[in-house]
Amino acid sequence: MKASIQTSAAKSRVFTLSVYRHEWNSCPSRLLFFMTRFRFGNSWTAATALLMTCFALSSVIAYATQDMCSTTQSQHADVAVDAIHSWDGLYKWYKVYLQCDDGGSSEGISEVVARNLVDRWKSLGRLAQLAKDDPRFRAFVLKHIDETLNENDLRQIVSNASTRCPTGLGSLCDSIRKQTGSN
Repeated sequence: MKASIQTSAAKSRVFTLSVYRHEWNSCPSRLLFFMTRFRFGNSWTAATALLMTCFALSSVIAYATQDMCSTTQSQHADVAVDAIHSWDGLYKWYKVYLQCDDGGSSEGISEVVARNLVDRWKSLGRLAQLAKDDPRFRAFVLKHIDETLNENDLRQIVSNASTRCPTGLGSLCDSIRKQTGSN
């Protein structure tokens, strides 16, 4: 669909623009469209200021919306934590609910990490593969080896990382041991 827009230039001329709808999909594209076709007086100052404001607002809105966990998401995240029994399950939770990693969900995730490192140590190779493919997941897992874990679990994790580390996973085991506070 075509739209017709009239603007007046600095010397009282009237221009008619024909703009296709697809060119109007965002604030920056609209401003760039006008900036490339018209000069505001002898300076680009007004158009540049508008463009920068538009980009800044777009960035703030995008940042604010990406890191928010709705009440419904939080409830689903809490329920989903209870169903995690493997590194793959934890990775799926991480991909869907990372923004909800706070409060009760966070403590639940720490418990899942502890259970995997204590009760399912033989699956450490799977964690290593997921962490290799997604380094932020590695940091996420290490972050959850925290003060909410009980002393017995922490001792067992240190023991596993020190004496049962699979071949080729020394770096991961060292990181796990360091995260527990043990050197």
